[in-house]
Amino acid sequence: MNMFGDFLRKKRLELNKGLRTFCLENKLDASNYSKIERGTVSPPSRERIEKFAESLNIKENSDDWYSLFDLAAVAKKRIPDYVYNNETFVSTLPLLFRKADTGEHYTKEELLKIAEDIGKSR
Repeated sequence: MNMFGDFLRKKRLELNKGLRTFCLENKLDASNYSKIERGTVSPPSRERIEKFAESLNIKENSDDWYSLFDLAAVAKKRIPDYVYNNETFVSTLPLLFRKADTGEHYTKEELLKIAEDIGKSR
């Protein structure tokens, strides 16, 4: 599962740029950027991801901006800060994890409520 790298690749291809051309135009190392897109290395620092966002024409605070950083956090096996800083939601995480671990399934309504609660954290 390489959602972060797949997202980067999708955004680059939306600009109709090949890997080498894109990296040359944005002063990025093609070998390292390729490894990130392929998921063979972890996402870089926030500052570097911000540079990627700028290069990919992703506007700050847009849905794509949030997706980019959320996917980076997931790739690093971390909970995004805005989720972690929501004490009410974080206190429910053990229950959420336990339910998922037992193989129980959430209803669509339950998942939408969780997403709504997380969204209030931004």
